[in-house]
Amino acid sequence: HKPGVFPVDARVTLLEGIGRAGGVLDTGDIEGAFVVRGRRLLPVSLGDLLLRGDTSRNIRMEHGDLVYISLATKRQVYVLGDVVKPGIVPMPHPGLDLAAAIAAAGGLDLLYADKNQIRIFRGSWQAPRVYTISSEDVYRYGTHVQLEPGDCIHVAPSDLATWNRTL
Repeated sequence: HKPGVFPVDARVTLLEGIGRAGGVLDTGDIEGAFVVRGRRLLPVSLGDLLLRGDTSRNIRMEHGDLVYISLATKRQVYVLGDVVKPGIVPMPHPGLDLAAAIAAAGGLDLLYADKNQIRIFRGSWQAPRVYTISSEDVYRYGTHVQLEPGDCIHVAPSDLATWNRTL
């Protein structure tokens, strides 16, 4: 709520530091927060600390530490291709699974989607990792496939869709 510089001593913890800044905004990405200490990046899971009560994540602050909490609006996935409502799906806390993302996009287009060609693109556009799954496996395992912010799910068109669109 009130970003700024605050004095710390050896007793100030991460939670106390966040408290001195007025807490985390509702739009803050607590799962993606990190601490910069010197030249090192310390990933901290505020989700574990604040939502799941894991006090081992409540590190002691040191002089010069920077706590960074980005906006949760960057926590989103893209569901594209032959789904009912292609677009951006926000990623709620604590996360989003593949089945929920496809459901948020209205599900597969029953007439045109290739039910065996659902792809997840993860990582940079220069070197993405690509995973392919069928709709049958989405129904069977989709709630166990956790997505990451920025993932792109693409449902390929069926041969019929390609033929109809060509005509």
